[in-house]
Amino acid sequence: MESSPEVTARRAALEREAPIVPRSVWKRTRLGDKDVVFLCGTIGAEFDAWQRRLSVLSAADALLSQQIGLEAVEKVMDELEEKSKAEVEVEGRKLLPRKSPGYGDLPLSLSRRILEELDAPRKIGVFITDSNLLVPSKSVTAICEIC
Repeated sequence: MESSPEVTARRAALEREAPIVPRSVWKRTRLGDKDVVFLCGTIGAEFDAWQRRLSVLSAADALLSQQIGLEAVEKVMDELEEKSKAEVEVEGRKLLPRKSPGYGDLPLSLSRRILEELDAPRKIGVFITDSNLLVPSKSVTAICEIC
Protein backbone atom coordinates (compact mmCIF):
# COMPACT_ATOMS: atom_id res chain seq x y z
CA MET A 1 0.00 0.00 0.00
CA GLU A 2 1.42 3.38 -1.00
CA SER A 3 1.07 6.55 1.02
CA SER A 4 -0.80 9.45 -0.45
CA PRO A 5 1.10 12.66 -1.26
CA GLU A 6 -0.67 14.33 1.68
CA VAL A 7 0.52 11.69 4.14
CA THR A 8 4.05 11.82 2.74
CA ALA A 9 4.11 15.61 3.02
CA ARG A 10 2.72 15.54 6.57
CA ARG A 11 5.31 12.99 7.64
CA ALA A 12 8.10 15.14 6.16
CA ALA A 13 6.79 18.16 8.08
CA LEU A 14 6.66 16.16 11.32
CA GLU A 15 10.20 14.84 10.77
CA ARG A 16 11.48 18.41 10.48
CA GLU A 17 9.88 19.46 13.77
CA ALA A 18 10.55 16.26 15.76
CA PRO A 19 12.78 17.01 18.79
CA ILE A 20 15.21 14.13 18.39
CA VAL A 21 18.18 14.32 20.74
CA PRO A 22 20.23 11.16 20.18
CA ARG A 23 22.18 9.87 23.15
CA SER A 24 24.00 6.59 23.54
CA VAL A 25 26.45 4.70 25.69
CA TRP A 26 28.18 1.34 25.35
CA LYS A 27 30.65 -0.78 27.26
CA ARG A 28 32.57 -4.01 26.83
CA THR A 29 32.05 -6.42 29.70
CA ARG A 30 31.52 -10.09 30.54
CA LEU A 31 28.23 -11.92 30.83
CA GLY A 32 28.83 -15.34 32.31
CA ASP A 33 31.70 -16.83 30.31
CA LYS A 34 31.22 -14.57 27.26
CA ASP A 35 32.79 -11.28 26.24
CA VAL A 36 29.97 -8.95 25.28
CA VAL A 37 29.15 -5.36 24.48
CA PHE A 38 26.23 -3.70 26.27
CA LEU A 39 24.52 -0.94 24.28
CA CYS A 40 21.87 1.64 25.13
CA GLY A 41 20.47 4.37 22.92
CA THR A 42 17.65 6.88 23.13
CA ILE A 43 16.24 9.85 21.27
CA GLY A 44 15.32 11.52 24.53
CA ALA A 45 12.41 12.55 26.71
CA GLU A 46 11.79 15.62 24.53
CA PHE A 47 10.45 13.29 21.83
CA ASP A 48 8.02 11.66 24.28
CA ALA A 49 6.62 15.05 25.31
CA TRP A 50 6.25 16.10 21.67
CA GLN A 51 4.51 12.83 20.82
CA ARG A 52 2.06 13.24 23.72
CA ARG A 53 1.14 16.72 22.47
CA LEU A 54 0.57 15.34 18.96
CA SER A 55 -1.64 12.52 20.21
CA VAL A 56 -4.05 15.04 21.73
CA LEU A 57 -4.30 16.93 18.45
CA SER A 58 -4.32 14.16 15.85
CA ALA A 59 -4.34 10.37 15.97
CA ALA A 60 -2.84 10.29 12.47
CA ASP A 61 0.06 12.54 13.49
CA ALA A 62 0.60 10.44 16.61
CA LEU A 63 0.85 7.33 14.43
CA LEU A 64 3.30 8.99 12.05
CA SER A 65 5.38 10.27 14.95
CA GLN A 66 5.54 6.74 16.38
CA GLN A 67 7.18 5.54 13.15
CA ILE A 68 9.54 8.53 13.05
CA GLY A 69 10.66 7.72 16.60
CA LEU A 70 11.20 4.04 15.85
CA GLU A 71 13.34 4.83 12.83
CA ALA A 72 15.33 7.46 14.73
CA VAL A 73 16.19 5.19 17.68
CA GLU A 74 17.13 2.36 15.30
CA LYS A 75 19.53 4.73 13.55
CA VAL A 76 21.10 5.59 16.92
CA MET A 77 21.51 1.89 17.67
CA ASP A 78 22.92 1.11 14.20
CA GLU A 79 25.57 3.82 14.64
CA LEU A 80 26.42 2.62 18.14
CA GLU A 81 26.77 -0.97 16.95
CA GLU A 82 29.04 0.11 14.08
CA LYS A 83 31.24 2.10 16.47
CA SER A 84 31.66 -0.83 18.86
CA LYS A 85 32.16 -3.24 15.94
CA ALA A 86 35.04 -1.15 14.60
CA GLU A 87 36.80 -1.22 17.98
CA VAL A 88 36.42 -4.98 18.34
CA GLU A 89 37.60 -5.65 14.78
CA VAL A 90 40.85 -3.76 15.43
CA GLU A 91 41.70 -6.61 17.79
CA GLY A 92 40.96 -9.20 15.11
CA ARG A 93 37.72 -10.29 16.78
CA LYS A 94 34.16 -10.26 15.50
CA LEU A 95 31.06 -8.60 16.95
CA LEU A 96 27.87 -10.57 16.41
CA PRO A 97 24.67 -8.66 15.55
CA ARG A 98 22.86 -7.03 18.45
CA LYS A 99 19.99 -8.65 20.28
CA SER A 100 17.64 -6.82 22.59
CA PRO A 101 16.07 -8.09 25.80
CA GLY A 102 12.55 -9.32 25.19
CA TYR A 103 13.42 -10.93 21.84
CA GLY A 104 14.29 -14.59 21.47
CA ASP A 105 15.65 -16.11 24.65
CA LEU A 106 16.84 -12.85 26.24
CA PRO A 107 14.71 -11.99 29.27
CA LEU A 108 13.27 -8.50 29.41
CA SER A 109 14.80 -8.15 32.87
CA LEU A 110 18.29 -8.08 31.29
CA SER A 111 17.62 -4.43 30.42
CA ARG A 112 17.97 -3.55 34.11
CA ARG A 113 21.47 -5.07 34.26
CA ILE A 114 22.49 -3.34 31.03
CA LEU A 115 21.34 0.06 32.34
CA GLU A 116 23.15 -0.47 35.65
CA GLU A 117 26.40 -1.56 33.97
CA LEU A 118 26.29 1.44 31.62
CA ASP A 119 25.18 3.92 34.30
CA ALA A 120 22.61 4.93 31.68
CA PRO A 121 20.24 6.79 34.02
CA ARG A 122 23.00 9.26 34.90
CA LYS A 123 24.82 9.34 31.57
CA ILE A 124 21.96 9.51 29.06
CA GLY A 125 18.74 9.71 31.10
CA VAL A 126 17.34 6.23 30.40
CA PHE A 127 15.46 4.57 33.26
CA ILE A 128 13.53 1.33 33.70
CA THR A 129 10.18 0.85 35.40
CA ASP A 130 9.24 -2.00 37.75
CA SER A 131 7.58 -3.71 34.79
CA ASN A 132 10.81 -3.44 32.72
CA LEU A 133 9.65 -0.67 30.37
CA LEU A 134 12.30 1.80 29.28
CA VAL A 135 11.77 5.54 29.81
CA PRO A 136 11.97 7.55 27.55
CA SER A 137 9.83 5.26 25.42
CA LYS A 138 12.07 5.50 22.35
CA SER A 139 15.02 3.86 24.08
CA VAL A 140 16.67 0.53 23.36
CA THR A 141 19.05 -1.74 25.24
CA ALA A 142 20.98 -4.47 23.44
CA ILE A 143 23.82 -6.90 23.76
CA CYS A 144 26.37 -8.09 21.19
CA GLU A 145 28.56 -11.12 21.72
CA ILE A 146 32.26 -10.84 20.89
CA CYS A 147 33.82 -13.86 19.15
